[in-house]
Amino acid sequence: MDDLPARTVSVLLDSEYRSITVTGVFPERGKDGSSELHFKWKRQAGSIDDIGNINFNNLNKFPTVQQGEILATIRVRTSGKPGSDVLGKKLKPRPGISLRVQFDKNTIEKCDDEKEVGTFCLYAKKNRNY
Repeated sequence: MDDLPARTVSVLLDSEYRSITVTGVFPERGKDGSSELHFKWKRQAGSIDDIGNINFNNLNKFPTVQQGEILATIRVRTSGKPGSDVLGKKLKPRPGISLRVQFDKNTIEKCDDEKEVGTFCLYAKKNRNY
């Protein structure tokens, strides 16, 4: 119980009435899992030059990545912080929503991020169009 947040107790001593108010602490909900892509994956319109010609080579129809290039950063959900009720009992927090990530282990490599706990990165093992 040492990791629980403290309850609040207030005592009102008035000439007309006396009251004791005890309030607990709501548990904090965990953060949802999230992802961040690090390559251009959206389809783009062709570029127009000074004369007005349209270059359709830059459509990004099939995004290309190089070997060792970072593809995505994935943050896993957190469990949240517990609360306490008016009796001092622990209230369980709701964990965040987990992010389901599927990838081909032959072409994509998973590495833990040393800077942030609960974060991992996906890297391309081969030059490839996605």
